Amino acid sequence: MKVLFITNKSFIRKSDFGGAQCAKRNYDLLVSVYGIENIRYIIMSDEVDNSENDGLGITVKIKNSNIAKYLNLLFWRDCFSLSAKKIISNYVKEVDPDVVFFDGSSFGFLGKIVPKHAHKIVFYHNIEKCYAWSRVANTSLLCLIKYFSFWANEKYITRTADVRICLNERDEKLLQKHYKIVADYILPISFTNIVKDHDYTERMPTGMLLFVGSNFMPNVKGITWFCKNVMPYVDKKLMIVGKKMELLRKELETDKIEVIGTVNNLEDYYDQADAMVMPIFVGDGMKVKTAEALMYGKPMFATDEALEGYDVEGISGIYRCNSAKEFIDMINEQIINGYSEEVRKLFVHNYSTERNKDRFENFLKEKGIV
Repeated sequence: MKVLFITNKSFIRKSDFGGAQCAKRNYDLLVSVYGIENIRYIIMSDEVDNSENDGLGITVKIKNSNIAKYLNLLFWRDCFSLSAKKIISNYVKEVDPDVVFFDGSSFGFLGKIVPKHAHKIVFYHNIEKCYAWSRVANTSLLCLIKYFSFWANEKYITRTADVRICLNERDEKLLQKHYKIVADYILPISFTNIVKDHDYTERMPTGMLLFVGSNFMPNVKGITWFCKNVMPYVDKKLMIVGKKMELLRKELETDKIEVIGTVNNLEDYYDQADAMVMPIFVGDGMKVKTAEALMYGKPMFATDEALEGYDVEGISGIYRCNSAKEFIDMINEQIINGYSEEVRKLFVHNYSTERNKDRFENFLKEKGIV
């Protein structure tokens, strides 16, 4: 079968934020099931250029102008122009796919240009209608344009898709609530296992905490709150790492807090840290960095939102904290040395892409799409 993967997240050269990492995971799963020779992709993003093209798909550059983006949204196009839509339509005809995987629901009207014989699969990174409404409530009324565009696109692809895949049960409930349709499959966040079980078992405590996350509103609000309300009362130091987080250096950096920002490789920072802190209070879907921390076997102090969708109850090394007092008490009370065997085992059994690949392939076989 020929498979076309459509996404609005740039992941070919790098995947340095959660959405792109999830998109890459989805692409890798399809490659493992169908074979790379049968996969083609379309990437629509403001972060791509033609140099990323590796011959296995096309990249469509989205204009950076906010005016252009909102004008396109007015016509229910997720920021891409009419000329870009023509390029996409021509490529779909060229590939003539048997399966089209929509990596997101905000560009669902592209389903109208998919061949009638093709199976349509939609993967919800979150329920976009809800995400867009939160932007209206928390940022600007201008986001109403995005809200109606995302809602219309999501409604169309949800009703016309052959298979609907959610990240977690919360999103599945939202899908039922807003569109009266049940998800066909739950595919949680996972990572390709690049860490050996014995890599981090023997180490001395460093007294270092680590926050990993890009300069994205829930991350910024969460870590700013943590720095002001928790760090003055714990005998630890904190590293803040993530794309464009260096922009917060002037505001947050102190003798106890180092704002590192954008890095090419996170492994050394995970290695240095005794534990992760994940003070995320709002959001959608699942937090990709939680799965990454599980892969490294890192103890973590995390809010309910940061752990949403993860089956972590009773796991030694994972501490739920939803207030400043809970973070302070837990961090000061727990003896942590940077590694939890139970956390690592949880990742291997539930959140490694290798383990999820077999489950996903069996599901597609049951649907007759392999």
